[in-house]
Amino acid sequence: MLNRRPLHGSFAIRLLVAATLANGGVNPWTKDRLVDARYVPGILAVMSTAGLYDGTGEWLFYVGLPGKSGVGGGIIAVVPGVMGIAAFSPPLDAAGNSVRAQKAVRHISEKLDLNLFSSYTSTKR
Repeated sequence: MLNRRPLHGSFAIRLLVAATLANGGVNPWTKDRLVDARYVPGILAVMSTAGLYDGTGEWLFYVGLPGKSGVGGGIIAVVPGVMGIAAFSPPLDAAGNSVRAQKAVRHISEKLDLNLFSSYTSTKR
């Protein structure tokens, strides 16, 4: 069965959520507070420990960012205080996460040296 949800709307919402969490709960475009700041650390902690189902550990090791996937093929990642990232592409892996979206976010994380667990001796830091 085809997913009938509009892609542009769903993707924009994913990006808004990621960017808002990265901005401490404040929508970076409207400046409206959408999430109480005291909840943001807990949300990011849950995303870090369970956001990609059975693939969370591998995600955290290779990407190093709080992330959350959806069964429709979307993934968001949060770089606290910096930016939100959203990617979308079916198909899903065995854990229910988009194969291509994971690769895209991992690529961004590697190229921009965003992995929170990467070596502190990196020349980019």
